[in-house]
Amino acid sequence: MTTDTYRPFEPGSFSRLIIIGFGSPTVVAAKFAVECGLDVFVGASERQLDIVDANGDKVMASLQALGIVPELENKLSDFSFYQDEGGRAGDAVLSVGSPFIFRQNFLDLFPQRVFNSHGAPLPKWRGGGGYSWRILADERRGNACIHLVTTGIDGGDIVFQEGYTFANDLTCPREYEVEAAKHEAVAIEQFLSILRDGGELNLIRQDESQSTYFPRLHTPTQAWINWSWQGKMVERFVRAFSHPYPGARTLVNDGEVLIYHARFEASVDIDHPFFNGLIVRVDESDMMVVCEGGHLMISLNAIETDQTLQVGDRLYTPQAKLDTALSFRPVYTPTGLKVKS
Repeated sequence: MTTDTYRPFEPGSFSRLIIIGFGSPTVVAAKFAVECGLDVFVGASERQLDIVDANGDKVMASLQALGIVPELENKLSDFSFYQDEGGRAGDAVLSVGSPFIFRQNFLDLFPQRVFNSHGAPLPKWRGGGGYSWRILADERRGNACIHLVTTGIDGGDIVFQEGYTFANDLTCPREYEVEAAKHEAVAIEQFLSILRDGGELNLIRQDESQSTYFPRLHTPTQAWINWSWQGKMVERFVRAFSHPYPGARTLVNDGEVLIYHARFEASVDIDHPFFNGLIVRVDESDMMVVCEGGHLMISLNAIETDQTLQVGDRLYTPQAKLDTALSFRPVYTPTGLKVKS
């Protein structure tokens, strides 16, 4: 529900866009700001250096092509704009996958002018994990959403959003990202146009009774296939950790197998859990693997392994790896995955 409106800038007073974090919206926002004659600052952390956008282009290279030299720091307070000037009255901050936590003292420098781009129908789907969680849940609602940043997680008032639906033929996170980037580009440009023109924004308060939160994921630790699941759930799991991530994983003959695509086909021909994971057919292009409720057709081109896959072999995952996948909660800092001491 809309609870209020406010005007972040008077006409002509928006003078600098500060973008924190790398992603597809980073380049869109920076390009728009440059074309509008705004000053642009882009900052990210060192672990984001090699991030690519939805088209596979390095964000760093795209920004440099616009004449922008991003700063890479591991502390928000180390950025030059923060050290030299703090906040100007004409500044707006846009977070795009920021690796930094925004504390209240930072938010106070830019009152009601720190925004976050979040591609989900808030207040549901707060947190991280990209599109993997939503593929697991077969959730196809998309939302190009911009909200005010608070010290809570994705909980600030929504100031701009445009909902849409992901097509049924999209499979892996990369395909979701490509589609989402189209909608996010339009939303970012429309939102920044409002700021540039001194327009008003509607404040939509999030309904906490509808909120859900999901943590970040770490594919090498958590993407182990549980062959006791229903086949359609295994299919979703494989899709959720597919490109641009390094694949769902399992073992065969004690060697690791990475799987990027699988298609579940329901069947009652083979109906006992002892068959699950058994390779029963291998041809020139695919292999058939029995799973609960049917079988998976897995393209040989969608597999990475140093093992020779043969009929009669079994794909399996030790219980210890499944337990670790469930108990592990990854925490990312600006320098990367936090390792427990």
